[in-house]
Amino acid sequence: FNTFFYTLLKAGGIDNVKKVTGKRKKGADGEVYMDIKVDIFAMDIVLVPVNLEQSHWYLAVVYAQRKRIVILDSSPMGDGGQSCYDNVLAWLACEQMEKKSCKLDTTEWKRENPAVNSLQPDGHNCGIYTLLNAWSLCLGLQIDFQELTIKDLVDLRKNAPVPVLRS
Repeated sequence: FNTFFYTLLKAGGIDNVKKVTGKRKKGADGEVYMDIKVDIFAMDIVLVPVNLEQSHWYLAVVYAQRKRIVILDSSPMGDGGQSCYDNVLAWLACEQMEKKSCKLDTTEWKRENPAVNSLQPDGHNCGIYTLLNAWSLCLGLQIDFQELTIKDLVDLRKNAPVPVLRS
């Protein structure tokens, strides 16, 4: 999803993000939802970038088939991702009801905050850590975050847009 998905979910609830995976129909507000039929539960992995209070980035990873939500946060703040987990799980429950007409058993779902997700050495590189986590998951890479230097992070910051611009 794009970087606004979680912000919209948190600010306006489920109704605010229904159009992301919804069927084409006119809402009560007169807005026509996008003609996208996405089955979140058939995907291996769903990446949800999270912008916390406009000051911190981390990644929520949904493994629907395994019933897990993993919070990858390089600088844990606040509730350690519990509110993100709750919001994403509520969205998944709504998706299940709307797409499959059955209730999601949320008690079967687990939240993980793995220790392998290294802490960043400063207070301003959370975005790069979020990108690295996303890239490593999508490309099947093993990144040793312990080996990253401040110079590496500065270089990554400068060069992160290159793959996007080339595609």
